[in-house]
Amino acid sequence: MEYKLGILHKTYPKKKVYNLKLNTVGRFKRDKEAWILSKTDDLGRIFQGLFSCFELSTGVEDLIDNSLRLMVQELDYDYGLIIPSDKLTKKIAQFSQIMMEQEVVKKLRESNELREDLLLLGEALDRVKAFDELETVFTPRRVESLRQRLFHGKTVKCTLAPLKALDEYLGLLLLVKEGQGVELPEPILLHLDIFTRQLGRELVFRKIEAERILSFKKEDAILAAWKLMTSELDLEKVMANVVDISSRLVGVSRVAVFLIDKQGEYLELINTTHPEDEAVLALTKINLRDVKSKVGKALLHEGKASYLIDAKNNHRGPVELNRAFNVCSILVVPIISPHGGTIGAIFMDEPGEKHLFTDEDLRVMEKVASFAAIAIENAKLYRESETQRERLSELMLRLAQAHEEERARISRELHDSVGSSLLDIIYRAELITEMAAGKEIKDGLRAILQAARSTIAELRVIISDIRPSSLESMGLVRAIQALLDRCSISYGVEIERDIDEELELDELRERFIFRVVQEAFSNIHRHSMATRARLVLKKDDHAVLLVVDDNGKGFDMEEVSAKGGMGLIHMQERAEIMRGSFQVESGRGKGTRITMKIPLFRDDGK
Repeated sequence: MEYKLGILHKTYPKKKVYNLKLNTVGRFKRDKEAWILSKTDDLGRIFQGLFSCFELSTGVEDLIDNSLRLMVQELDYDYGLIIPSDKLTKKIAQFSQIMMEQEVVKKLRESNELREDLLLLGEALDRVKAFDELETVFTPRRVESLRQRLFHGKTVKCTLAPLKALDEYLGLLLLVKEGQGVELPEPILLHLDIFTRQLGRELVFRKIEAERILSFKKEDAILAAWKLMTSELDLEKVMANVVDISSRLVGVSRVAVFLIDKQGEYLELINTTHPEDEAVLALTKINLRDVKSKVGKALLHEGKASYLIDAKNNHRGPVELNRAFNVCSILVVPIISPHGGTIGAIFMDEPGEKHLFTDEDLRVMEKVASFAAIAIENAKLYRESETQRERLSELMLRLAQAHEEERARISRELHDSVGSSLLDIIYRAELITEMAAGKEIKDGLRAILQAARSTIAELRVIISDIRPSSLESMGLVRAIQALLDRCSISYGVEIERDIDEELELDELRERFIFRVVQEAFSNIHRHSMATRARLVLKKDDHAVLLVVDDNGKGFDMEEVSAKGGMGLIHMQERAEIMRGSFQVESGRGKGTRITMKIPLFRDDGK
């Protein structure tokens, strides 16, 4: 069977628009049927309409769609396709005046190989100086393969035109008429050639303008990313921000962020858009120190960001791994510590699809990775400081418990030893007083008895302050109520109360709160000269709130802070031991307000 490639117009060697007929035997041949040139007279109007779409269109894809629609309508084709190169867009444009067979577009979208073959055909048409040279690039057998895959062997009439700007090939225009069809006359082909070249230049201009605007937007987004990542101190949230920002800036759906383990051997997955994805999890099983590991070499030794457009065949990357998990294109950015050395990496791709990563993507992601490195370092330092703070707080809590136990011991010792001795002295003095004969002796003994009784009364107050027995016998709420009653009577202060009657806490926290209340009202009595005071003691799901305020004379906050009032310091220390907060508000002649919040902890004190 003879195959031949032919061209209708050989008088214009620079023209790159061709009438081609794909017949049932897979042959490109001249269409000898004369075409009625009824539209030749309308040539100016037709192409004036085509060029008008430049003004009516906004972006690259909009211009492609409008140009294709006008070409199909004005030149009486059944349907048309523009298959752009990845330099423009991945979207295949289509327009049809009939019930277009969607299988053609579907095949182009599903088959990268078919799309690449058509783009190669357009590039070959653009490159050859004479049409006969095309046979050296696209053999008849290859043409037949294209026809079978694209049109199921149907006879169709096609006009092919490469899209080009200066020396840059941008894609292929394919106008289709089903059946035998007729071929465009030479003047229209020549004008169409001019139009497609101008269209190519316009598309490049629109692409550059879109990239310039996108670059500005990316710079704004990068600045926003910097603020967002460095403002967060929680490592998990930092990584979630890195994943989200990277996906939006580069426009891919699969992003994974890893940190290298302490041994420097494996990647630990920290955050990803695809948590259960096998392709992502497979990266955690690669030994980075393996001399054969290309991932390890790229991260640990080279430490440079890179991308692979054809990841399945480019042996700079792990080809077997990429093929196994259908990774078509990939971008990898190492995360370099501010102190030097790779601490992690960002992996990005579009699952199952090629993505045209660019040097601009590389530049943007290197910035994101540098921000991420600083944010990770900050988060680690914060986590370490929090760990140390928790340890210190735990030690202070244990110390407080030890203090309470020591207070209990001292209280018992004072009660059982000193208290008993004083009572023994009182009993003996009373007995001697009754037996004594002289008035002077009796008066002296009575003075000793009075002193002993005063001492034992003071001792009981001290014992009560060291370890309030009312807390054990009455509970926190009733003990505070009793304390406020005594203060109101003893100090002459009217006390308003707002207390949660159902409040129950562990023993240590109850003692701390009781002592803060004791200290607060002691300060009111000694310093404030208040006539009214208020106490609030409430609990919600998260914390216990204690508020004590008065209408006293108040004090200068800066002056007291400089001197360091011991009562306030003790109250603040108790709040900090309980991992709570403590605040004092006061001013001369404005009274004083203290607020303490203590988180609700588990029974184990954590």
